[in-house]
Amino acid sequence: MKKAILYLFIISLAACSNSTGNTSESSNDSTAKQPIAEEKTPMSSMATGCSSYYWFKEGTVAEYSIKDIAGNETSRTTSTVKNVRTEDGALRADFVTTTSKGNAITATYKCEGDKIYMDMKSFFQNNFNGLAAKGGMEMEVENAYLSFPADMKPGDELEGANFKIIAKKDGKPLMTTTNQVKDRKVESIENITTLAGSWNCLKITEHSIITSEMMGKALPGKETKNVYWFAPGVGFIKNDTYDKDGKLIMESELVSLKEK
Repeated sequence: MKKAILYLFIISLAACSNSTGNTSESSNDSTAKQPIAEEKTPMSSMATGCSSYYWFKEGTVAEYSIKDIAGNETSRTTSTVKNVRTEDGALRADFVTTTSKGNAITATYKCEGDKIYMDMKSFFQNNFNGLAAKGGMEMEVENAYLSFPADMKPGDELEGANFKIIAKKDGKPLMTTTNQVKDRKVESIENITTLAGSWNCLKITEHSIITSEMMGKALPGKETKNVYWFAPGVGFIKNDTYDKDGKLIMESELVSLKEK
């Protein structure tokens, strides 16, 4: 049982460091995208609403390449947008992401008001309940969202997030993992070119601090810095992850985007 709990903890760390990875496999016949932003232009003037983002286009397939610190590709993932619907006044869409190892990961995005949200609770509940059950445990996840306002521009500070995962045995907490995402800021607008095309992107930085406790004992924590390049009206184009000392440990980028 202890081994299963530790396995849950390790996978949780990996998932948090790659939370943007609704990603997929590469294709050379991708349709290039044209730059859609100018310096200091608010995002609201560059986008045509949530339906313009591939996250909310049912049947769209997005492929990402994952690379190590040397720039070598280590894996690819393929995400398919499914079940786009209106629920409780918000536009929602489910993702099914398949990794190169054959693992399937699911998550939900929603659009409500002037913000797009990544539903972190859906990610952890959908993907780790099965693992917890194998160890004879139950899992409790608090509500948590990472939000992206429709009018983002360089200099803006974005809302942080705190979410907690509690693994229980017979109703009693065994391990608690907390992820604090803070210091989120829109730094600049930069042009990013990948195999999928070229976009003017908002560069967003944030810090993630993960702490865990198992049966009253603190486990080694993890701190990372994430840098995202976010194309208004499209979605995430690139993500770099650094350790607490500023060393690059992983990067991913969109290499193919195919709409149904």
